Amino acid sequence: MDARGDAKDLNISLERKVVCVTGISILEVPAEVTAVDVSIRPLYKVLKLDGSYYFEDFFMAISLTKHDATWETNEPVYCFPSAGRATITISMTTAEGERHYSYVTGEEGLPANKQVQIHATYSEAWATSIKASLTYAAWGEPVTMTFDFNEDNAGNKRENKDKAVPTVGQTYGGYYVVSVDAEHRKAVLLRKKQDNGISNQDLLDTAFAALVNKPTGATGDWRLPTPAECEVFALDATLSFRAFDHGYYCLDGETIKSYDIGVVNGVLKHTGFTEGFRAETWFRPVIEITY
Repeated sequence: MDARGDAKDLNISLERKVVCVTGISILEVPAEVTAVDVSIRPLYKVLKLDGSYYFEDFFMAISLTKHDATWETNEPVYCFPSAGRATITISMTTAEGERHYSYVTGEEGLPANKQVQIHATYSEAWATSIKASLTYAAWGEPVTMTFDFNEDNAGNKRENKDKAVPTVGQTYGGYYVVSVDAEHRKAVLLRKKQDNGISNQDLLDTAFAALVNKPTGATGDWRLPTPAECEVFALDATLSFRAFDHGYYCLDGETIKSYDIGVVNGVLKHTGFTEGFRAETWFRPVIEITY
């Protein structure tokens, strides 16, 4: 009703701006695998009031539950759509470390207003490339991705086959190795996952307090990496859950900084340092161990 008392009709158009992953199943997983996680990236992180998206390098990580030789989840998970093609990475953890297998969708990626199911089968004997089919449907109709993967499809993590000797740039007990002191049998390991949104000291303290799990042989607590340590992992293409912008928190003496990275002329590079806190900077601490 307007100011004159006349009735007016108001039509509001609504549309879904999210993707719903309704289920994931990974079949024929080897018996020695102790954990399976699935990550999807790059996803948008922010929805603006005008309906557009912002911050196109977010990721979603989903842990699966074992049922015989199948690892799965049927809990629906919602996220914003992908920024172009989406990369689905399957991470398997064994006593020797992590192995990662990736599948890249078509150009449409994971668009909004779709329901998606992901089904993958591991076959150690096959020597074929990852095969997949992807079709899209309206909300309420399941979209199923089905693909096979094997050791030929691994490669975004170099494995340390000798569990007793950590090696820089490889994994040790499932953790990325940042540095090694072979003489004293010490090493620095990187946390498996990363977080952002830490914009002040209180939030940083809270983040550290939440890190209750430590790798075997840890001799201290989790800490921020030094700039030199960031230089080792920040640009490593094999790194799981790597960042492509904004950079990582580091401790330069007693000063907290961001070890900034970004794409320059199509190449991911170190672009400098930003002193202080910034919500977009990634928090990925390191810890020292003996072995």
